[in-house]
Amino acid sequence: IAVWDVQGTTREFRLYLDANGYPSFDCYDESGDDTIGREDQTAIGTGSWKFVVGVMDGGADAANIKVYVNGLQTDDADTVDDV
Repeated sequence: IAVWDVQGTTREFRLYLDANGYPSFDCYDESGDDTIGREDQTAIGTGSWKFVVGVMDGGADAANIKVYVNGLQTDDADTVDDV
């Protein structure tokens, strides 16, 4: 789930599973042309439904971003990148 245009200026957020199956939530900072985010470094797995939520409380760093799986906060790593 995303508002994310890699080539344009409409990158806002993305909630996704990365290549390892980790649930991740990134927010884009237009002023710095980079992202801040958090992820749970445990793969979600298959075979059952999961409820995944990403939340940002408006702060300017990854500590203000949370990832929840099935109602429990699970984020345990920052994902900060230059885009």
